[in-house]
Amino acid sequence: MIRLNNLSVDFAGNIIFKNISLQIKKTDKIGLIGNNGSGKTTLLNLLSQKIIPTSGSISEDRGIKIAYLPQELYFNSNVSLKEFVVGVNSELIELDKKIDQINEMLNKEQVEKNQFKLLEELEEAQYRKDKINILKLEINAEKIMKGLGFVGADFTKDINSFSGGWKMRAELSRLLVLNPDILLLDEPTNHLDLPAIIWLEKFLNSTKCTIVLVSHDTKFLDKNIDRVFEISQNTIKDFKGNYSQYIIYREKEIERQIRQKKIKISI
Repeated sequence: MIRLNNLSVDFAGNIIFKNISLQIKKTDKIGLIGNNGSGKTTLLNLLSQKIIPTSGSISEDRGIKIAYLPQELYFNSNVSLKEFVVGVNSELIELDKKIDQINEMLNKEQVEKNQFKLLEELEEAQYRKDKINILKLEINAEKIMKGLGFVGADFTKDINSFSGGWKMRAELSRLLVLNPDILLLDEPTNHLDLPAIIWLEKFLNSTKCTIVLVSHDTKFLDKNIDRVFEISQNTIKDFKGNYSQYIIYREKEIERQIRQKKIKISI
């Protein structure tokens, strides 16, 4: 789905990543492990295309939908909670605009190769529009909002009337309703109580989307990942397994390094 190709990131001489190459595959559930400042959030920003690498490249499958929940949110929208979470009207408007634009381009395009490309884009846009079932989306949105702690009376409240923590829940609800191909989560449990955390665990375990997760809640991390990216010293080590299995591996690796060091000293 996403491939990092010999990627490096340098912020004013501060090297974050150097010559990283790896692949994120469909249905992967990846936990990002590393000290504060090691580059976990930087990697999420790269994957969500909020920043670009200093060198190298990121390639992704065509048409994949990426949703990103950062630690800090900055939005000001004068709509109700339900309108914010569902967000159907704006998506339909954008799709209709795109379909009109493609049809207009088709009428003017004379090159057959370009016509085929435009027809593919038109088919994809129409498919996305057909998939939008407003009633089904609203029902699903209400289930998700309630799962994350909202009640029915909250649905018609202005989104700006909620505190920062509840706005974060609203944004998480919106992203889950989108049903993305890849879900990037940076400390999603920070503003959740236990019932909401348990609900989110069940949701993540049942979803088919690819997940890339940062969390200091090791129990939550353990239950929701099957692959670990250890970020350290400007590189990323890829480990297959959950957090507990990764810890056992790291302990054995440290013991092995100590034994090797003792052997070298004795020689």
